[in-house]
Amino acid sequence: MAALADDVVVLERGAVTQRGALAELRAAPATPYVERLVAEGGQRR
Repeated sequence: MAALADDVVVLERGAVTQRGALAELRAAPATPYVERLVAEGGQRR
């Protein structure tokens, strides 16, 4: 994900949940969904 963009926008159920740099999202995820999505080396399960 980081290789694709400087700014990440996370949509959850059609609404913007969080926006910012990947490092910012990883440091302070707004929801458990964001946390799972941006986890270091995380794979979708």
